[in-house]
Amino acid sequence: MAISECCDGLVCYYRLTQAVEVVNPATETSLVPLPLAKFQQLHKDHPDRDMEQEIEAITDEDDGPDLVPFIFFTRFGFGKDSLTGRYKIVWLYNIYPATLNKKKKTRCE
Repeated sequence: MAISECCDGLVCYYRLTQAVEVVNPATETSLVPLPLAKFQQLHKDHPDRDMEQEIEAITDEDDGPDLVPFIFFTRFGFGKDSLTGRYKIVWLYNIYPATLNKKKKTRCE
């Protein structure tokens, strides 16, 4: 399990296959775990059958082959929007395999 950078005293505990949990270490309180991001669900050993259409949509959106992608590179970010005051979580990731005629792309969720 990894821990995010601190933002206003809050941190996130995160892992590729588990829900992100926002925690205030000073008060030992945590918010309800967030739903899994799409790519986190792809990482699970046994993806939910409902995810099959989403997996196909990800691989088909670039006219690529109908291969189940896997994640190679990820970065996690946690911060606060200065305009709205809302806390935000961002995952950056690359989906592989790339085909010979397609470049690898970084995606944001």
